[in-house]
Amino acid sequence: MGKILILCLIVVSQALAVSQYKHAIVGYPKNDDGCTKTSEQIGNLFQTATGVVLVTARCKQDTHLGYDIEIIYRADTPVRLSTNDTWPIYKSPEACNASLPGEKELFENVTALRPYLSFCRKYSWSPEASTRYTPWVEAVGSPQAFIRSYSISMLDGEFSGETSVYKDIIAKSNSAGIGVIDAAIDGRVHESDLWIRFKLSPEEKFDPDRLFLLKERMGGVFFSAGELPEIRSYEQCHEQQKEARVIFDSHFTGPVVWFCMRDPYLFRTKLYHLRIKPGPESFEGVVPGDDEEPFLNEYPSREACEHDKDTVVSHYKKKLDDIVLGAMCSWPLYQADPTPIRMKIYTLVQ
Repeated sequence: MGKILILCLIVVSQALAVSQYKHAIVGYPKNDDGCTKTSEQIGNLFQTATGVVLVTARCKQDTHLGYDIEIIYRADTPVRLSTNDTWPIYKSPEACNASLPGEKELFENVTALRPYLSFCRKYSWSPEASTRYTPWVEAVGSPQAFIRSYSISMLDGEFSGETSVYKDIIAKSNSAGIGVIDAAIDGRVHESDLWIRFKLSPEEKFDPDRLFLLKERMGGVFFSAGELPEIRSYEQCHEQQKEARVIFDSHFTGPVVWFCMRDPYLFRTKLYHLRIKPGPESFEGVVPGDDEEPFLNEYPSREACEHDKDTVVSHYKKKLDDIVLGAMCSWPLYQADPTPIRMKIYTLVQ
């Protein structure tokens, strides 16, 4: 009798040791099989990859973003799962699906884990918002390193698509000790987002706000609707970029990447710079001031402002000596009217 009681206690204790857990898969692409059958298929994949006891895999909801699937399983402890991070830069499911082999390879190289599941899911704030597609990769186990992404939103306009800018962000970030593996600008015509991906060790803290600082340097260049904006506006912005680098680069701590954005609705381009690992001591020390008398700081065109610039800078250097670093021409920020063009004199803080 005593032996039977002990055996029963052992069986009960083992049963109690096995608990029930849940795992959610969000936004799986809709297909002809439907949500219920797809959920069962994903549940079988999960069971094969993990070796757990599958209780059920059910369709939790069918939304405009795809199928939300809930997997319920039994195990001694929760399954350790690893995923990549959001990377919503693809404008079509075809483009995203074409990227999946590379995404899986990147995931394996970074995490040292073999994915059991990969797909492209929709990324959108609402049914009316612009839809993007992001690769999703999932594996069982603890990764040797993580893939994390970070975005800087609301850049005005769209990017010219120069891959050299992405290469600069990656190279200069790594030279500053930041493990950036990818960079991309997702353009939505009127505004864009800069996305950056990192490789992080388990010990590293993910605090990208301290690693990057994006600033709009100047109002940029206006062009009329009759011009060739793709060519002329970017060319003029790149001319401004050269001027800005002469004025600012030597006063930055840490690397910097410059690039231009074009807003086709407001007919203008803007010059941005991304500061990499600026640090708390990185105050630029360079401040703008409006041109004053004896010069009238209102020009009918950028060309007229550029023509006057050397004279203005020479005048202020005689008055203020070496603290005058240069000048740049642009229209006032947040003003739709392209005239008057104004000049900013940049001086070094003493």
